[in-house]
Amino acid sequence: MFEHIELDHHIYTVDFPTECPHCTKGVHPIFKSGYHHNSNAFFGIFLCPFCKQIYFGVFERSPHLNEYEHTATLPSPKPQLDISPAIQKYSPGFYNIYRQSIEAETRHLDTICGMGYRKAVEFLVKDYLTQKHPDEKQQIEKEPLAQSINRIDNQSIKDLSKASAWLGNDQTHYTAKHIDYSIENLRAFIRALCYHILMEQEVVAAQKLLNQ
Repeated sequence: MFEHIELDHHIYTVDFPTECPHCTKGVHPIFKSGYHHNSNAFFGIFLCPFCKQIYFGVFERSPHLNEYEHTATLPSPKPQLDISPAIQKYSPGFYNIYRQSIEAETRHLDTICGMGYRKAVEFLVKDYLTQKHPDEKQQIEKEPLAQSINRIDNQSIKDLSKASAWLGNDQTHYTAKHIDYSIENLRAFIRALCYHILMEQEVVAAQKLLNQ
């Protein structure tokens, strides 16, 4: 959403940020002040018309046009979690690691967020198994993730866990084995894994009701 801004007797064409990082609403922000740094950078202060909070926009000049494109918002927007809130109670460790990984990805820290997703998968798998086999908790916690995955009886959960672990491992190694898959694929597998684990819980609850 390009707007014309007058600052120090000059007109600048600036791509306004369209989402408030505080309330995450789509907005037409109110421009309050700005600073033009050399010929390539523009910094703006904006007011959200909904939550009345201030935030900052960073803009870089387009190499071919006399326009300033939006490159960053400060503070960074709150990450939108794409998993069920119910998983937080089921596996708090997984939830916290996944949330932090999403935040890293939102801030374009794409070289490290994959390692966080890989760690989140390990927490979720081991929490899943220790809740099903509490008497083997100590052994499950210490063994490698691949060994834990082999314990899983539910084939869908096993396949999703293994695929997530494979892509997560690619994010921690110098050379990736599965070059046709991305971070988006890894997150999609993790979302599906959460869904199947929670669905299995509901199926068990339904069976318990029916067997009363």
